[in-house]
Amino acid sequence: MERAGAWSARLVELMCCMDERDKVQKKTFTKWMNQHLKKVRKHVNDLYEDLRDGHNLISLLEVLSGDTLRKAGKNARRPAWMSKELLDTLSHKKKLYKEWKKGQLEWGAYKEAA
Repeated sequence: MERAGAWSARLVELMCCMDERDKVQKKTFTKWMNQHLKKVRKHVNDLYEDLRDGHNLISLLEVLSGDTLRKAGKNARRPAWMSKELLDTLSHKKKLYKEWKKGQLEWGAYKEAA
């Protein structure tokens, strides 16, 4: 019984270390992003919330690449770079992935298509 308690304590210790490491990585990446985003007068406070709509991510891509991505029209529902062709391709790959996960498609066929 003592052994189970020792394993349990070790598991809790490992989980705490992993949680702490995740926090450090998130903080480090957020600082790195802000270092680049300050060039375009943008700032990220919460990595997950501030990247959710894609605007800060697009700004980061523009800063890192040095290129300007096409802007969407005034009433567009999605950015111009997210074309119908791209969405169709992603949708097809998602469908193939689901088929592979269900065992309806072999790995080789899935890998070749993806």
